[in-house]
Amino acid sequence: MNPRAGMREVAFFCLRFVAIAAPCMIVWWRFLLVDYLLLIGQFAGSILNVIQAPPIDNLTVTTNPDSILNTDVLLVFHVAGETEAIPYAPMVNSSPPFIALVLATGGLGLVRRVAILLIGSAIMFLGQGIFLIGHYYFIDQFASAKEIPVAFGQFCITAPFILWIAMAYWDRIGKMLGNGGDSDRGPRP
Repeated sequence: MNPRAGMREVAFFCLRFVAIAAPCMIVWWRFLLVDYLLLIGQFAGSILNVIQAPPIDNLTVTTNPDSILNTDVLLVFHVAGETEAIPYAPMVNSSPPFIALVLATGGLGLVRRVAILLIGSAIMFLGQGIFLIGHYYFIDQFASAKEIPVAFGQFCITAPFILWIAMAYWDRIGKMLGNGGDSDRGPRP
């Protein structure tokens, strides 16, 4: 592939990504974020109820009515008359960029694209849920060690890109690392 055509393909990928990412983020924040937080909170809460006492009585999500598109959201655990509010929304905002990256990638067939979306989303959900369990269970230790939530936040920012590269370009990466053969096949940027 000549360098000029490669640059043009990358530019078109960037345009597709921007055109898809903006609506994905708006739909995520406006319509899906609160329900996703409830779902991940239920997942984490059910595991926390097995490994800790007292059990979690209730779980709610509160939104700041002054925020734009539900961007200021808290996950609130109710335990034995006490409440523990966790600003967890920033930790789960990695799903829309992942979806936009996969949808913007040319050369993926429909079945492969759907598989990448499902598997990648499941991996992110499990990772976010496991972190929420750890965050809630070790909340006092996290309060004194701020670098742990910060490091996880940075991982959440990069996770969609790592998953996208690994899942959409795995065959190309394997060929380049494995036998140095033809790496021109596979998805286009």
